[in-house]
Amino acid sequence: MKKFTKKNLKEIKKNSTKLERTVINSLLNTGLNSEDLFLHIHDVCKWGCEMGCVSDLITYTDTEKFFNNNRKDILYLARQYFNWNVEENNYVLELKYGIVCRENQVKFTKIEKNYLSWFVYETICSYILTYFED
Repeated sequence: MKKFTKKNLKEIKKNSTKLERTVINSLLNTGLNSEDLFLHIHDVCKWGCEMGCVSDLITYTDTEKFFNNNRKDILYLARQYFNWNVEENNYVLELKYGIVCRENQVKFTKIEKNYLSWFVYETICSYILTYFED
């Protein structure tokens, strides 16, 4: 495992998906130094975007834009976390506060886009942390 630096984060970006690159760019654009950025990523993973720690995803306008720009990749990543719901006889992803997305869902509300955007941002931050030592 490597020590976390912005340079090492940029190295990860080279072999990342478009969605991962979007999140990494968002992280790199925070203006934080390497040490503070590493703590910020930990905070995102521990407390979630809901706490307002990701300035790119504060408002519904932000999360809706993020979702719409990355819809295909967000749904691809989110579907890896879907679970079979026997009662409804389909795959669902329970987000928060009883909000559920279905595997074949086509239209999404602002709230669903919001939580899906936060979910994948947090998931990618967790993924980033697996590359680095504490």
